[in-house]
Amino acid sequence: MSTPDWKIELIVPTEAVAEMAAALEPFGLALSCFEIGTGDRWTIETYTVGMPNKSALVAAVAVAASAAGIKEPDLLCAPLPKTDWLAENRRSFPPIQVGRYFVYPTHYDGPLPANAKKICLDAATAFGSGEHETTRGCLATLGALARRIRPRRVLDLGCGSGILSIAAAKMWPCQVLAVDIDQESVRVCRANALANGVGAQVSVLESDGVSAGRVRRTGPFDMVLANVLAGPLIRMAPSIARQITRPGNIVLSGLLQNQQSSVTAAYLRRGFLPVAKRQFGDWPTLLLKNPV
Repeated sequence: MSTPDWKIELIVPTEAVAEMAAALEPFGLALSCFEIGTGDRWTIETYTVGMPNKSALVAAVAVAASAAGIKEPDLLCAPLPKTDWLAENRRSFPPIQVGRYFVYPTHYDGPLPANAKKICLDAATAFGSGEHETTRGCLATLGALARRIRPRRVLDLGCGSGILSIAAAKMWPCQVLAVDIDQESVRVCRANALANGVGAQVSVLESDGVSAGRVRRTGPFDMVLANVLAGPLIRMAPSIARQITRPGNIVLSGLLQNQQSSVTAAYLRRGFLPVAKRQFGDWPTLLLKNPV
């Protein structure tokens, strides 16, 4: 899709919003209306690819103003300033350090910490660039576990970009099975694992949770990583519990602070014990253990 490069804007009284919005709608890609101040005036704006037909636009505004019974409003129709989108992307996704991990985008050309576990990936069509608090919580938890455990088989449920699968593979000499219900996430995860040099350790599979037969055949797992949402974490608790060895660990994230009790309870009922919690913002990450 082409990038919009012209903006059309009107400021009109509240009673004329409907007529004036209808007048602008045919000219732009998407229309937005929002109140100004106390709400007696509204801004209506839309964006176009290339300069719109100004004479047709002026005529449409004049007709709509007459129909609405208002004075013809001032019309802004101007090109947008040129934007360096690559520079914008660089500013939006700077490298981050979370515990033992250093996560950086492909365009980063700065220094790399010598002793960090380095993960290179971009924010793209699959969730997981390291920016979100849930991902940070999981990375911090994995880093804290580095010397305490030595998992051989890891399951990454809802792998997204594959950042947690890559993190586990870089931390331990383990085999990781990464699964996601989304085909695009499967593609992106596989590509990122290869690009980070852990393609031989990370297998990627399309699956709704642990429903795929290959998940059951590969398990049980020493560790399960599940950064999804509270509802799926609760619903999947019985099937996840069956996939974890004794002893084994599970890292749960994607839940809000006020959802922690209900998520934890779903796993306590299946014999898991809470071990630790790390929290970034309103998003806790829980570590639970399946005891011997």
